[in-house]
Amino acid sequence: MSIQDCHGVKKNKIVREYVIRPIEHIQLLPGQTIYSCCRKELTDVYYQFSAEHRITKVLSNFFVGDNCAKQFLKLTGHNALPLFNPLISTSVVSGANSGVGASAGTTVSVSPLNQEVATAIRLYLALTLQPAMPGRLFDNVLNNIKSTPNQSVPTQIVINVNKAIGVKSLQQRMNAYPVGTFRKFLFPNMIAILMQANESINL
Repeated sequence: MSIQDCHGVKKNKIVREYVIRPIEHIQLLPGQTIYSCCRKELTDVYYQFSAEHRITKVLSNFFVGDNCAKQFLKLTGHNALPLFNPLISTSVVSGANSGVGASAGTTVSVSPLNQEVATAIRLYLALTLQPAMPGRLFDNVLNNIKSTPNQSVPTQIVINVNKAIGVKSLQQRMNAYPVGTFRKFLFPNMIAILMQANESINL
C-alpha cells in the first residue's frame, strides 16, 4: 500500500496521520521514470519515504522529487539524505558515497562492511526501481546501519541481502543496462563472508 496523493496542503494531513521517515534519495538512471505523489512524473532524482499510520500502525510508502521532499523533511524535522548516484564518478568505489548514517553535507564513521551492504542495496534499488518496502529487509538493514554505522551487520544479514538481490548479479544488471557509464563498485568484505559461508555471490 502506498500514499497516492500528497500534493499541496495534503502533506500536512499526511504528517498528522502518519509517522514519516525518509528511506532513500536516489538518482534515476537514463530512461527511468517514477511517479511522485506530488502529481509529477520524475525523471531525475527521487526520495522514498516510509509512512506508519499513527493509529493502525499500517506501513506504507511513497515517492517524491526533491522539492516535495524538502517540504516533508521540514514538516517532520528529518535531515536531508545524501544522493546516491551510481553514474557520476569513474573512481573505484567500495561502499563510498553510500551516505550511511549521515545527513546531506555531513560525514560519519562507518564500518567498511556496512558501507558495502548499504551500497549494494542502493545499487540494486537504482538498477531495478524496486522500493525498499517499509518494515522489510532492505529498509530494516538501511535503518539499522544508519542508527549504528560503526557496528557491522551480522553475517546472516550479508547472506540475506545477497539472496534478495537475486541470481542476476549487480554486475550483470549494470552490464545489461543500455545507457550510462557506471562507477566500479567493489564488495571485498561481503564477498569474503559469502565465500566463507559457501554462498553464491550475486554482487
